[in-house]
Amino acid sequence: MLGMEFKLISAPDQEIFENRLRDFMESLGRNVTVGNINFSTAVLPNGDIMYSVLVAYRKTEDW
Repeated sequence: MLGMEFKLISAPDQEIFENRLRDFMESLGRNVTVGNINFSTAVLPNGDIMYSVLVAYRKTEDW
């Protein structure tokens, strides 16, 4: 088993954020285990909302 890796995905638009997250999750191979997903939002000074997610995952050995 290899070490834990992290991916931070952020976007100020909900649709772009969802597409980026979906693309990343679909790119993970069968030998990847997702350990944790942390989601957060923040209001920017201009009033927009920044959507962010931190995905912790681990690549495992092929069977």
